Amino acid sequence: MIRPDPKERSRPGASARAARVLLAEDDDEMRTLLKAYLELAGYEVRAVGDGLAVMEALTDAEWAADVLVTDLHMPVMGGMELLRRLGESGAAPPTIVITSFGDDAIHNRARKLGAIEVFDKPFDSTRLVRAVKTLLDAG
Repeated sequence: MIRPDPKERSRPGASARAARVLLAEDDDEMRTLLKAYLELAGYEVRAVGDGLAVMEALTDAEWAADVLVTDLHMPVMGGMELLRRLGESGAAPPTIVITSFGDDAIHNRARKLGAIEVFDKPFDSTRLVRAVKTLLDAG
């Protein structure tokens, strides 16, 4: 396994806690792999399997997500519906979308609904870690 660059750690600053990433991915193996990679990069990760679980996690006052990474195609509530609901509620953390079924129209729709980045699977996990870091540094 490739080790992340130590410079790609959680955001420095006033808070002593690691930056938190909420990860939504319905594929167990992919979720486990991405969670492990983000944790190796120094992030605290909460991993869930669908958009409804994301909505529930975002209401947890004791665990505020700094960044959301979500798949588009998931059971119960998919990523597009999740983005729509988060946009309506105004409760969305900066969001990265990952998808196996991406094309320009899907990318544009996801961005229009609030995604800051959209990655097509397979993607380099280092790229995901860098995108998370960029979003945290911007916030």
